[in-house]
Amino acid sequence: MSRHTPGPWEAIKGIQFFKVVTADCSMVADCGSVSAPTYRDEFEANSFLMAAAPQLLEALKSLLEAVCGEQRDPEEIRKSLGVHAPYAVELAEQAISLAERGAE
Repeated sequence: MSRHTPGPWEAIKGIQFFKVVTADCSMVADCGSVSAPTYRDEFEANSFLMAAAPQLLEALKSLLEAVCGEQRDPEEIRKSLGVHAPYAVELAEQAISLAERGAE
């Protein structure tokens, strides 16, 4: 169970800002100012990436469960899914752990 603000989130561009908000318009993140032309594209891209975070987390968890089930032994994963699969599973588990770090 995560303690983060429940999704879905949406990236919005205002007259002066890029923000990520919830469905009821509660702010999740301020991603920067439109008036900073050097970073405008980066701020906008960051807002879209952050807005996708809840969906990405759920997709990654679902994919890991569908591909591996309860199997987490690297050698068994290698046998059934290929030589690079254990590394991909490890990356997925690390990303999920990082995203849910504050859940307890």
